[in-house]
Amino acid sequence: GWKMAQELPQQFTTYASRDQKTAESFSDSSTPLPEKAQGLQLGRVSLRVKRLRQVCFWLISEITASFFQFCARIFIRAKTRQLHDELSLYLDAAAGEFQNHWIVPSILAGEDHRFFFHKGADPIAIIRAVVLTAIGRTQGGSTIEQQLVRTVTGDYRRSLIRKYKELMLASTLALRFSKTDVIKIYCYVAYFGYGVVGIQAAEKILLANCRENDDRLAAVLISHLKYPSSKVAS
Repeated sequence: GWKMAQELPQQFTTYASRDQKTAESFSDSSTPLPEKAQGLQLGRVSLRVKRLRQVCFWLISEITASFFQFCARIFIRAKTRQLHDELSLYLDAAAGEFQNHWIVPSILAGEDHRFFFHKGADPIAIIRAVVLTAIGRTQGGSTIEQQLVRTVTGDYRRSLIRKYKELMLASTLALRFSKTDVIKIYCYVAYFGYGVVGIQAAEKILLANCRENDDRLAAVLISHLKYPSSKVAS
């Protein structure tokens, strides 16, 4: 199965290695010297820019999460404690049956591709949502943590107060749960349509005849996660 990344530095190393290989590819003896030098220079610049972008996003994400965590301690301390206790129970229940590591990359790609780089609140998604709201448009951009909070609390109201509370609760998850724990709980409680809760049930009910690791199974599961059906698939 797919092994989920645990720490941000590991993600930085992965991207840095890929960019370094791109830069080194220009050292091939068949490449003319001027083009080789230019390619190496472009590769180094690209590597530095990407590293800078990653570090900047990480710092902004840390500041954003710290702000919402501070607000949560002041305004909703009891609610935060209640949510953490409830999620701990879900984690205990999910730990023994979580065998769907193969579907995790598809979920992250479709739902929250910066999952391992933020701490519950994605500053880029927040800024985008504010700008789009100001011009009269709406677009989904919730993190996995936010969707988990929404699912467990059952609060789907469309209001700024509810959204702010959701961000506070989502940010506090980083204080108690690892990213691996968060995705396990999310897969355990995710809603895939009427009568289908959790990745295990969805896998059996929606596409019982598909092979494990089948791309079609992953696509259908993610589509039901994003747009839950009103009835169970036959």
